[in-house]
Amino acid sequence: MSAEPDGVEIELGSMVTDTAAQEERDVDITVTARNPDRSVFGVGGVEVKAHSRPLDSTHVEQLACKLNDMPSLSHRAIVSASGYYEPAVRKGEKHGVDLLELKEWDQRAKGFDHFKAECVPFVVRRLEWIGEVAVHVNPRVRIAESDRPLLLSNPPIWRADDDRIPLAPDFLTFVRRLQQQAANQLMKQWEPAVVSPNDVKRARVAVQVADAPFVRAGDRRIIVKELVYEGGVRWREELGETKYKVLQRIGDARPLAGCCVFEVPGWGLCGLMVSNADRDIRFVHVPVMERNRRKIFRRPLIDRTGQVTPII
Repeated sequence: MSAEPDGVEIELGSMVTDTAAQEERDVDITVTARNPDRSVFGVGGVEVKAHSRPLDSTHVEQLACKLNDMPSLSHRAIVSASGYYEPAVRKGEKHGVDLLELKEWDQRAKGFDHFKAECVPFVVRRLEWIGEVAVHVNPRVRIAESDRPLLLSNPPIWRADDDRIPLAPDFLTFVRRLQQQAANQLMKQWEPAVVSPNDVKRARVAVQVADAPFVRAGDRRIIVKELVYEGGVRWREELGETKYKVLQRIGDARPLAGCCVFEVPGWGLCGLMVSNADRDIRFVHVPVMERNRRKIFRRPLIDRTGQVTPII
């Protein structure tokens, strides 16, 4: 499958029709190539696995059968972060599925004749809350006196679709998780020079809460619309970790692409991507908000916490 770079879109978590099962099924990555008139030229489906051992023939057979039952896909591939056993390689060839491997990349960028690099440490600065942090819940709306004990008892918190919130099953955990988001908002407003690494500065920041999460109060819902955090903050410096990965087709020693990935607090994942196909070097960025979505992105290819005290 081939197309001009500005006619290629990548999407994570796509739903694709499985004609054998007669249902929509999740595919880890889809790559859609479009013609100049925006009509679809082809769609590639990629399943990604990160097992502790190489994939065996059963793994590859199951994934290959799944992808081959999706006629809308014009290209099918499997990516493994742990490699493949030899029978699995033969199974992939039999079913016409490309087998790719995600491997550690030599930090001197071997395998790319147009790009060389060495690993160097970098320092990340992030704002952290110090000491007790007061949290005002829905400060623009007066909370009923009868509801205060309920919120302070740390009840379960729910999404608007009556499902529990992943990674935040209760009210206090939910408040703590948004606390870092509040610090990230300040990071975009303050320069490090405003607060020296050893100084603590008072801050007050509001976080608007999306998707109407709520706490049940009998047959009523207390919807959490806004949280205001108030307390001391200071800058914290730490060494950032960079991960180097390379993508190779099984049987081909020359890598297809490589990426140096690192995380910047408040901004998301960043990386330097290198390709052998078009001898390209490109900076990529996945913002925090996009990472939090189930479908992380769909876009053209080119393009120490203090204690929390709720105040009800």
